Order: sequence, then C-alpha cells, then structure tokens
Amino acid sequence: MKNRMRKKSNKSCLKSIFVDISSLEAPKKFNQEIWHRLQRDILDIKIEFNSAQKTFPNICLLIAGIIDYYREQRVNFDFQDLNNADGYITNTHFYTPCNADIKSESLNYPFDKVWTFSTPEGISNLTDAFVDKIRTSEVVEEGVLRGITWCINETMDNVLQHANISKGLIMGQHLKDSHRITAVR
Repeated sequence: MKNRMRKKSNKSCLKSIFVDISSLEAPKKFNQEIWHRLQRDILDIKIEFNSAQKTFPNICLLIAGIIDYYREQRVNFDFQDLNNADGYITNTHFYTPCNADIKSESLNYPFDKVWTFSTPEGISNLTDAFVDKIRTSEVVEEGVLRGITWCINETMDNVLQHANISKGLIMGQHLKDSHRITAVR
C-alpha cells in the first residue's frame, strides 16, 4: 500500500468480497481482495459470508488481524448479513475483537473469541480468564495449570515485547471432548 494518505473515494464499492471462511485459503484470498480494491482507491468495502459456513480459530484470528490492519489504514468495512451467519462465526467477534485491557463480562467466557491486548494488565486479565475457565471445566493438575499459565502469558508478552507492535490479537479454544486447548496468535 502506498505511504501517502488516501482520500476517501467517491467510487462505489466493487462487488462485495465474498469470504469462504471454511477455507484455509480464506485469509490469503481476503487480503488479496482488499489489496486489489485499495489499488483502485476504494476504501469502503462490503464483506459477505455464507450463512451455512463453519470456521476455525486460526481462520477467524487471521481475518481479524487483516481487518484490524486495514482499519488502521482507514478502510471501512460493511459486514453484510452477519445476523444470518453461523452463531459461532458472529460470537468470535472477529470483526470487532474484545478488548482484554478492559475488565468485562466477556472475560467470563474467554474461549472462541478474538481478543486484543496492549498492556500487561490485558495479558494478565486474559491469562487469568483462560486458566480460570480451564480450572472450572477440567480436572487438571496444578503443575499443568502453572505451565499453561506461563505459556499463555509468555506468548502474549512476547508479541508486545518483540514484534514492535502496539497490540496483539489472540484467540483460544477449549475442546472439552478431546481435553485440548489451543491458542492462536
């Protein structure tokens, strides 16, 4: 993208970007579609999703990161038919991530949501929320919980300390049937 400040275009949006968020290629294709519109100075972009689609945290988080990046570049997104999208998709908050820096009720249910964090307090809030939820829903040895706490905290802290960015995004998933926990950053 060009370094100069873009003026908002009077051009109408190209056809909507239709995102197949069940595809592992979705983030790459989504980014390419946005980039092509920006080359035409189109800053207002409509996004459509298939209501029957399912997705995974790694796709949601990458899409959220792309949206966040382009919003900082003054791109406006209009999400079409989000009310008709699969409940999981809308509950992830990929289009407006939850803010871990602010204590809120969302922290009571931290999994399957995209979160932003930019402070040590945000890292602590989210780490505590993930671990508290695991503690109440799984039988886990205390040493394992300490290890999980360290991994989550260290991962988020490294994002802020070493990536030269002002905020990070993370999404965690707890798969109770298989007793697995995944975190995508």
